[in-house]
Amino acid sequence: MASAGPADGDDGDEDDLERAEQRGGGDERRPVDVEEHQEDRAGDGAVSNVVMRQRNNASMTKPSHMPSPVIHLTASVAGVVKRAGSPLEREEHKRARGDGQTNQPAAKLPNGQQPQNPPAALPAAAGVGVPSSTGLRPPQPPRLGGGVSSGVGGAGVGASGGQQGSEQDRQDRGPPLPPGWKSLKEEVVDARFPCGTSVASSRLSKAIIRRTVTDAQQMTDMIQQQGADPNVETLLRAAGSTGGYWTCPLMSLCIDNLTDNSVPSIWAADGDDYCPVVLPMWEDTTLQLAIMKALIERGADINAGRGFSRPIRVAIASCNRAAFGLLMGQPGIQLRGRRVMELPFTLPTDQPTEAHEATLLSIYRQLIQRDSTLATETDANHGTSPLHWAALTPPVWSQQFIESYIGLLITNGADITATGILGWTPLHRVANWGFHCVAASLCRRLPAADINRGLPNLSTLTPLTVAAKRLDDDTQRLQDNNTGQAERDRLSIRIPRIRTTIRVLLQAGADIALMPTATERHHRRRQLVLPEYATVLNEMPDDVMAAVNAALRPQREMADALTEALHNATAQRLKAAFLSFDPSRRSVPPPPLPPHVDPEPSWQDDYMPFANQDMSAIAWRVASSFVNPSVLEQSPRPVQNVTEVGRRVNTAMARFVRAAASLQVVGNKEVVGGTTNVGGERVRVPQLQCFAVRGHRLLELREVVQRAILDEAARYDGLPASIDNGFTKDVAAVDWQQLAWS
Repeated sequence: MASAGPADGDDGDEDDLERAEQRGGGDERRPVDVEEHQEDRAGDGAVSNVVMRQRNNASMTKPSHMPSPVIHLTASVAGVVKRAGSPLEREEHKRARGDGQTNQPAAKLPNGQQPQNPPAALPAAAGVGVPSSTGLRPPQPPRLGGGVSSGVGGAGVGASGGQQGSEQDRQDRGPPLPPGWKSLKEEVVDARFPCGTSVASSRLSKAIIRRTVTDAQQMTDMIQQQGADPNVETLLRAAGSTGGYWTCPLMSLCIDNLTDNSVPSIWAADGDDYCPVVLPMWEDTTLQLAIMKALIERGADINAGRGFSRPIRVAIASCNRAAFGLLMGQPGIQLRGRRVMELPFTLPTDQPTEAHEATLLSIYRQLIQRDSTLATETDANHGTSPLHWAALTPPVWSQQFIESYIGLLITNGADITATGILGWTPLHRVANWGFHCVAASLCRRLPAADINRGLPNLSTLTPLTVAAKRLDDDTQRLQDNNTGQAERDRLSIRIPRIRTTIRVLLQAGADIALMPTATERHHRRRQLVLPEYATVLNEMPDDVMAAVNAALRPQREMADALTEALHNATAQRLKAAFLSFDPSRRSVPPPPLPPHVDPEPSWQDDYMPFANQDMSAIAWRVASSFVNPSVLEQSPRPVQNVTEVGRRVNTAMARFVRAAASLQVVGNKEVVGGTTNVGGERVRVPQLQCFAVRGHRLLELREVVQRAILDEAARYDGLPASIDNGFTKDVAAVDWQQLAWS
């Protein structure tokens, strides 16, 4: 049985750390930031209390390394090791994109969280808008709750006024609204202004929002002749809602969102929540840039706003290269301390396309080229880095994009093991919130010691322990009859994400034995992890076969090509090309010929083309000369070598691939096995048997893998009964010291 985890009193230290994490910014991200302390201003002040809430992400994606659990290998179809009952496969399982979406109850809410009761207003000296957890979410911009001039703004800026005709046509352009988004055109967003804003300034803002400005001179006249303020802030709130507003500088409102409403860039407050806002589009890019340039020339601050509302971050989220380039070309642009490398905030139902992801990566690379220290900057208040911020990225982005983005940060100096002020690494944070796409990317880059790393003052608080504690806490609240429906919906969204993240950690080598076991709560959390480990073990055979098929795919493709190329070849031509090659040699000697059958002439004497012969066996052997079996070392492993089961499985996989690609194998059919007709009955032909116990009992790869799984499950109470992956459990015990390669 597994050794008990280290004992440590009760949960006091863990709970204290979690509370500190909540107070300091460790909660999930918000669409708004506060990077400076905001003070309440009475009367004509625009800023009152900033209301903070939490959200959950509603989107669930299954990691690419978790395929279907059915693994019983029985036949060869189209050159692939095939599972019984699976679709016909020509090549290895393709990696899942990682951005599949599921509609959840919280679809309209940023990051999938359900609204919670806002915290009590903080005194001015405390800094309004301090997030409810440490460094996990960006600093928050002011959310205005009072001091708004109702005589200037008016509800629904898109409802009246403005020019007709072509301008209205421009408003009507674009894709339909995604779930949770709102449009100014449909009178569902109010735009108002701080008290004291002049009529001219409000007109200027509404003209830009509506895209009714026809040229830069018209805007210049409003500023110079009518006294409009180019730095006026617009306050956005969903019509009919109460509470604060989302503030946005005029420069940011000029920028067109070019993502077809798949990545938000402008937000509005919506009661205790936020919603993305769709603005009309400018007639063309030239007019957009002309308006932005005119504002800059008339004194608009290109660094205005806070957090996601800053012009540079709006341009990034909008995938607007032209606006981004214009801002980057300004001598006063400020990048440091603006978290420009942070991924855009999204709704859980948003679906960025590959084109938009490519644009974002291009923009991030330009930022790094301008200042490579942007990849390593830290938040002054919490000590968090871009990798900590990435740990809060919900699974709306493809796994490939996350890999490229995190790779860009690490290549430019980001420390994947860096800690914030509480000692949490990016992996601790992603384990706490269950964003498994980022967890998978981090785990692929971390050694086992860092995957099982605790805190300096609490060694048992590994990422796996953090995830188990979160799963336990969420499960307890979900089962509590006093938990409200909104909270239940939020927990129902997060719990599956946490479970998936636990499986990612276990596949990467997270050690259950390191989890504390001293208290009842510790034991309960450990028991919550075991079913997830059973899932990992049940899926491991499928993962192994997918990896083997991927490693052998180049040889299969080469063999297919050679089969075609050898159509008109002769034995002599093949012998001339491969002097030591005998295509007639078989790995298994053929049965003796009946007495009345004359033996075939030696192949060296055969001058006939191979056109009428099956060249697959010859092609397979020739193709083996062009394949590097070590490809497994460069591909993702189903389980890491840090565990005993991982070492056994990975060693067996490597041996199988080397044997399959050797000259001792006559063809792919011998590798995959299948069935054959013997005396009118279908008889199973085993896979390539390249393993032997004590030199005589031959084993297939799947038998070796299953034995390793059963031995691993036996280390934990109750786990063997959960192993049910379509393979017979009657796999004889193997003395691993006696296992050899046949």
